[in-house]
Amino acid sequence: MKIDVVLATDDRYARHCGAAVSSLLHNNPKHDISVHILYSDLSEKNRARLSKTVRRFSSRIIYHPLDNALISGLPRGGDHAGITLSTYLRLFMAGVLRDIPKVLYMDCDMIVRHDIGELWQTDISGAALAASPDSVPGPAVKRLGYPVEYEYFAAGLLLINLKYWREQNATALFLDYMEKNRALICAHDQDVLNGVFHKEKIILPVKWNFYVDYAFSTPDIREEYLQQISRCAADPAIVHFEWTNKPWLVPGLPFGEEYFKYARMTPWGAPPRPGKHQKGFLSRSWKWVKDNFLNRATR
Repeated sequence: MKIDVVLATDDRYARHCGAAVSSLLHNNPKHDISVHILYSDLSEKNRARLSKTVRRFSSRIIYHPLDNALISGLPRGGDHAGITLSTYLRLFMAGVLRDIPKVLYMDCDMIVRHDIGELWQTDISGAALAASPDSVPGPAVKRLGYPVEYEYFAAGLLLINLKYWREQNATALFLDYMEKNRALICAHDQDVLNGVFHKEKIILPVKWNFYVDYAFSTPDIREEYLQQISRCAADPAIVHFEWTNKPWLVPGLPFGEEYFKYARMTPWGAPPRPGKHQKGFLSRSWKWVKDNFLNRATR
């Protein structure tokens, strides 16, 4: 199956992008995957390392440079240390990937654990995108001011209908939305994507964007999504080390060892491990999610 996967990165996240790509290609050997890298600030050295990572799996990598001026003036609202401005680059995909009708976008702080063929075959012909639900939809919907029944999706993993984006002139819609709603934007382009396409989306199962934060607290989401978390908590398809829950920053995270496994497959190698001061708390938290979510799924 031919699949186009897009990531947006910069020098700060290049090595983590490499780990994400390694996990993707390692667990999807039967697919013909092309990796597209959007960047505005990525050194030649880091591009060479990413290329070497992809060549290890006999896949293709295509670089798409964008002018830093496109994102330098975009909203920086909110105190989200885990986000860089390079995440905004995906808003310009429709004009960059002109001949590609559909792509899978993934954040650099993810690891792919299973085959993505089922995900890729999701029918999005009548939608702008498909995405999993976010863990805190209520406050975001209220802040952005659209009807609560449309919910709020997580933009770290997106199956994107680029043909639809081009037909709707999505890039212009995004820029217009940011100009008119700058004061409302807290979660960078995730807010923009929800603000523009909250009606034109398909909700994916949680297993395709499983937040590590689900190990620490019960999200305030619909019961059907909680049941999905229960069913996939021990074996999600794609894990997202969202916000500041990064395995290179916080010890003992669920699936953190898998991140280091895939990082070792790259020319960067695994980054230094963080201290152990939080390990006990995080181990107890993971025990809690297994005891509660997994037990509840079997009741």
